[in-house]
Amino acid sequence: MRRIRSDFKYDPKATVISTPLNEVFEKRHGVCQDFAHVMIAGLRGLGLPAAYVSGYLRTIPPPGKTAAARRGCDPCLGLGLVRR
Repeated sequence: MRRIRSDFKYDPKATVISTPLNEVFEKRHGVCQDFAHVMIAGLRGLGLPAAYVSGYLRTIPPPGKTAAARRGCDPCLGLGLVRR
């Protein structure tokens, strides 16, 4: 996770929902969904199971706006899925 934070830049205009992982690696820019996929690929490459999760922040958005969606990764470390 530290390498993703230091080597990749958050950029909401860099990718779209269908951007493939190899393009995210090349650009080193993306959003939480992209970073979750990078982390899942890394964990699975090490033989550790990991799951993609998504949800919404519990907020009261201003009129006309929607709640902010968030994506993440749950690694499975022999204790079931660990939420961070």
